[in-house]
Amino acid sequence: MYGEFPYYLIEIMVEDYNIPKNELKILFDVFLRDGILNQVGENLYKSNPNS
Repeated sequence: MYGEFPYYLIEIMVEDYNIPKNELKILFDVFLRDGILNQVGENLYKSNPNS
């Protein structure tokens, strides 16, 4: 469970950087595809330290 975070936390963080939600979806898909993020549960993610 350490280092894991829910999707809504990502949404809160991107609001601080004024990133539109449609761009977040695109970025999120790329991060998952490239292995930057890993899905570890339903709406639960973990960053990949090797990327």
